[in-house]
Amino acid sequence: LFPLSHNITIVYCVTMIATTVRIERPDGTLVADKYGSGPAMVLVPGIGDLRSSYRQLAPLLVEAGYTVYNLDLRGHGDSDATFSTYTTEDIASDVLALMDQENISESVFIGNSVGGGAAAWANILAPEKIKSMVLLGPFVRDPSGFKFMKLLIPVVFARPWGAFMWMKFRNTLFVTPPSDHEEVSSKLRATLSDPKRLYALRTMLGASKAKITARLGEVNGHALIIMGDKDPDFPDPSSEAQEIATLFSGADTSVEVVAASGHYVQIEHPEKVSALIVSFLDDNDADKA
Repeated sequence: LFPLSHNITIVYCVTMIATTVRIERPDGTLVADKYGSGPAMVLVPGIGDLRSSYRQLAPLLVEAGYTVYNLDLRGHGDSDATFSTYTTEDIASDVLALMDQENISESVFIGNSVGGGAAAWANILAPEKIKSMVLLGPFVRDPSGFKFMKLLIPVVFARPWGAFMWMKFRNTLFVTPPSDHEEVSSKLRATLSDPKRLYALRTMLGASKAKITARLGEVNGHALIIMGDKDPDFPDPSSEAQEIATLFSGADTSVEVVAASGHYVQIEHPEKVSALIVSFLDDNDADKA
């Protein structure tokens, strides 16, 4: 059973048993699900999404022999919306706090969208803890026209229309939505009816990644960037991935582009993404041997 949020679940793999992990932070509590056994990996969704965005991928990674922590971002899903700040850097710190609480000395960091930027920052802060990263459609720098976007975000995603506008935008990020898309979307929209959660979304959208971008040359270890070839968040997804790999000048970085996929590659092509991740990690283990 993989939870969507707020005590709503969908059945994906009935043999999976989750342990709920609560991570206490200074301004609130984060919630993650823990599945499986083996080396640790933390899954981090993007802005305006829930940990259910990994509902297809997580079971495949557990089956491959990993302990999977599937996290709701601060201000999202079952995590509290009481935090004073909502930045990409905060997400990285939250993952490191989860690792400290769970006594995890090293973990794979898998991040979608803004979660990819958080993976890079976590590696910069604690390279001994985050040695392998998987970035799915990552934002590690501000998009073109970001200053203008910052002016629009508080208007476009204001109440009472903000949740509706976010869902309309999110729908454009898929090439082929999954069969449970409408059900999952309705639950996500319901969470955004909470003014505090809508505020968290707006604030994260408007938070600059300039601080992270300036230090991308410090990223080290191993990184895998997976892009959907039709990700509308980027003018040229393949070129964006290659440019990020170049910016990761201190890391061993590989790039994979998945055909017929948008921004949520882990939702549209979970089997393909799982196979790429497992192969990437197996290669890293072989390099260590």
